Amino acid sequence: MQNHLHLHSVFGDSLCDTGNNDFLSTLAKANYPPYGSDFPSGPTGRFSNGRNFADFFAEFLGLPMLPRAKDPNLTDGLVTGLNYASGLCGILPETGQIFGKCLSMDTQLNMFEDFVGNKLNSSFKSKEELSNYLANTIVFFYFGSNDLFATVFFQGPLADRLYNLGIRKIIVPEVGPLGCVPAIAGVLGHCQDDVNKSAQHHNGLLARLLKSLQTTLQGSIFVLAKFFSSGLNDGSHPCCEAALKGIGVLCVPQHHACEDASKHFFWDGVHGTEIVFSFMSTGCINDTAICSPTLKEL
Repeated sequence: MQNHLHLHSVFGDSLCDTGNNDFLSTLAKANYPPYGSDFPSGPTGRFSNGRNFADFFAEFLGLPMLPRAKDPNLTDGLVTGLNYASGLCGILPETGQIFGKCLSMDTQLNMFEDFVGNKLNSSFKSKEELSNYLANTIVFFYFGSNDLFATVFFQGPLADRLYNLGIRKIIVPEVGPLGCVPAIAGVLGHCQDDVNKSAQHHNGLLARLLKSLQTTLQGSIFVLAKFFSSGLNDGSHPCCEAALKGIGVLCVPQHHACEDASKHFFWDGVHGTEIVFSFMSTGCINDTAICSPTLKEL
């Protein structure tokens, strides 16, 4: 790892949200027990028992946990980056809005552009210094699970906007085996192959898109994180009790969770436990079969 490399921004949904939804009017919140049962400060808005992707990547790069972009107590001049992820949101602007307000992909990018132009810019002596900094930052972008097949929208506006701001290194994970999450697999008692086949088709399109983008946008590096074959195929026993007799999405507030989350793939109806986030993040950091180049090699 090179010491000038930074994780500047995280965009995405509940797999990366560290509490932005706490500041929004939405039903999609995870700021209550049993969420955060293994996090030092308890429930924070992370949709798991502990840390998620954003935390593990920042930790590897020697950075503090990225501040939440919607936190009203944010201070100016934060050059270590921000987390813009918002639970239940997606690439399409309408995704998740039925449950209240969330930060769509476009909204997150608008916030990032504002941050770079109005706050980050003032932390550097020249535009050249800022450009060099941004060129050596890593952006982690995790959308798609909430609006499968909307990845076609990634090709134009998103890539161009980030590229024009100076971003050159972007990690984009595959969608996981959605047919195996408890909220779906729990209905029939086993993984639903048709859903998984749709996810695999989505991932194939995504791989081709990223390859095309890297060719078109000179000097860019798009890393496909191959998370589909992560082993998350046991959705029968989530750690917490989800709504609707265990076949819901979020944990029932204040209800008892399992004693040892490390023995479970899933924390609630759709989100992994901390050990799963750790396993998948470590794969992208070290294993070229998961991420090529790896985070170490970027």
